[in-house]
Amino acid sequence: SDRYTHPDREWSGPWFTLGRLEMGTTEVVTGLGLVSFLVLAIAPSLAGVLALNPASVVRGAVWQVATWPLANLPSLWTLLSLAMFWYFGRELEREVGRSRWAAWLGIVTLGSGVLALLAAALVGGGSIGGISTLATLVMVLFIAEHPQLKFWFGIPAWLIGIVLVALPLLQLLAARAWLDLVHLLLGLVVAAVAARSIGLTFSQSLSQVLLPQAFRGAVAPLVSTYIALIKNTTVAAVIGVNLVMMKLA
Repeated sequence: SDRYTHPDREWSGPWFTLGRLEMGTTEVVTGLGLVSFLVLAIAPSLAGVLALNPASVVRGAVWQVATWPLANLPSLWTLLSLAMFWYFGRELEREVGRSRWAAWLGIVTLGSGVLALLAAALVGGGSIGGISTLATLVMVLFIAEHPQLKFWFGIPAWLIGIVLVALPLLQLLAARAWLDLVHLLLGLVVAAVAARSIGLTFSQSLSQVLLPQAFRGAVAPLVSTYIALIKNTTVAAVIGVNLVMMKLA
């Protein structure tokens, strides 16, 4: 676990231990995520209590600004997200220390949640929940710190980071999930600011490499889709007009 650690940064150790298991900030959050996964498997209705819902927050459920990453409904993707959060979060925590890592997670969770609440007034309601967004931000942060690291089959980390940003953008655009889309974008911004405050270089890599490439990859298919839609609509309109004219004749 020391493969990626910067030599000038020291691992401050876990908060506590459970038997032989060291419980740092990442392990605590991952453990809470697993507990919520199991609890929601038994009582899925509790997800509405944990997920961030702007209408519920207005009515007094202010805790949802902090608990939205724990609204983990059982699925394979949730388990993969928890594993991704644990692996890359653990590496980053060993680079910056448990306290600064806890501060980064807190700032990103609360900051993106509050900004999403404000954005809900413009893009509409809905709810936000689950560890997947936070896991994506953690992995993108790790990649921004180690852009030249080789992943599977020699693929550079920065390319995987672009895919990690572009794919959710495309999925949320296609689903017209505007609140989730805004939450992800705001999360990237908050993550960059928070990373800079704890001595990481995420903001520079994000602004110069990951986001420009991700937007380039997301915008082109979206424009092509709309062009095809306009063409198809035009053809259908022409055919419809011709059929009407033939009937009138």
